[in-house]
Amino acid sequence: MRKKIGFFTAIGLVSLGLVQFAAFAADNPCQEAQEILGLALAAQTKRETDPPPALMVTEVLPLSQAALLGIAKGDEIEQINSWRAHDCQSYSRAVQDARGEQKAILLLIIRKGRRQTLAFEPEIWVRKEKEKQEKKPSRLYKPCSPHHSQQT
Repeated sequence: MRKKIGFFTAIGLVSLGLVQFAAFAADNPCQEAQEILGLALAAQTKRETDPPPALMVTEVLPLSQAALLGIAKGDEIEQINSWRAHDCQSYSRAVQDARGEQKAILLLIIRKGRRQTLAFEPEIWVRKEKEKQEKKPSRLYKPCSPHHSQQT
């Protein structure tokens, strides 16, 4: 079970590139690319008489791409690109496909019984990779010349 985090902690994670969430996301297909998209999902359990299952948005990180698009906790994701989002594995495969091809992600969501589409631009993959590279520590030191290392 995941721990809830506070608003300021979440903002700190967003500004740090969501490093902590990246490790968690790799273990759970419903959190695929959470460090980039900024949303966490859970599979819904429905009765047999209900329509096909969808994924429920359980968390939207502040200042994330998902938050900027207006995705809200409680939204149901019915489809991602051309994939039906009936379980976490289908969501994960669709996100991996989009990431690998650096394609946009088009979501069909249901909010309060109404369907709407939202799109993550394809540039998110390149932009986030570039940010990740910029955050890597660089070598700022230069080796000392031999005469500086000798004691006099």
